[in-house]
Amino acid sequence: MRLGNSDAVLALLIALTPNIRRLSLSPKWTVDLTYLGLVFQAALCPGHLTVGATRLPTYEDLTFVSLTPCFLVEHLFDAPEEDNILALFYLPGVEELVIPIASRSKMNWPYERPPKPTSLRSLEIHRLREQFLGPVLSVCSNLQSLHYRWLLHNGVDQPHNESPLNLTEMASNIASHCSCTLTTLRIDAATQLSPGDCDDPPLEFSGSLVPLKEMTALQKLRLPWPFVCGTLDAPFDGSIRNLAPGSLRYLQLARQLVRYEEFWWTPAELLGLIAAEMDAGLLQAVPRLEGIRTSLARTMRGVKVDGEVLQEMGRLRASHLQVEVDEPDCSVYISTRPDSQVRYHM
Repeated sequence: MRLGNSDAVLALLIALTPNIRRLSLSPKWTVDLTYLGLVFQAALCPGHLTVGATRLPTYEDLTFVSLTPCFLVEHLFDAPEEDNILALFYLPGVEELVIPIASRSKMNWPYERPPKPTSLRSLEIHRLREQFLGPVLSVCSNLQSLHYRWLLHNGVDQPHNESPLNLTEMASNIASHCSCTLTTLRIDAATQLSPGDCDDPPLEFSGSLVPLKEMTALQKLRLPWPFVCGTLDAPFDGSIRNLAPGSLRYLQLARQLVRYEEFWWTPAELLGLIAAEMDAGLLQAVPRLEGIRTSLARTMRGVKVDGEVLQEMGRLRASHLQVEVDEPDCSVYISTRPDSQVRYHM
């Protein structure tokens, strides 16, 4: 603390605040979570309480915790020897949790028994690669909302971040543990420069998100469009029909990974893909689907709606679908229920 370590100062404040209800930290406070993790570990994992130490509170009122991570280009981030911050899963009443989790070959819970966060309803995961999702999701028995922020950063958790993205493994880990409870799933994809690099890291992926079709309770789904459509050279066939579960009511395709030329799908091409899916029986395969939202290109003058986009919008309207341009959101909303005034967004 005398050296001005923000993590140590924060840990002291939390240790002195037994009745805290919400904890939300900006990225400036989450560069290092070592001391904060030690406080929660000592408080919630009895085996780590040293003899003669002052008993810490159990934070029974703490229901919301948000730790948004910060990955600086000029630093390397290795997986810590102990994931003390995972002690947050042992909070007795936690309902919403936003947490960065290091990728490692074996999950190291900070207590001899895995947690049972039965009150946890909403989880947002940062940093963790897709092949390591299983052990985390396996303890979340009542999870209703999952936001997975997939990140490729060669300066984080080596060597695990060097492996190609496996979409099948990602979808299988989610579906196998959350298929009966999860109603909302959001997956975002991002890459970041590593120390000494001038370009984004090479991005390779295999498989598909087809296992998501086994999620029987899912109603809202947001995905990066490259994960759904594939690359320009090797597009996925029947991509939406093959992965959308029958319970789905809303689908959003987000414009991400745009710095990679192989994913430069135009808005018109995406609308054309959706129109082709409709013609091939999407609404029969997903009978509860009410709306689809997809991104448009943005220019200095605002939303770009060119002739090709208008043509594809007309094609969709010819199929008795309601199509609207949402300029503030820079997107197109396609409603399969023309009489409905509901406009979903994630």
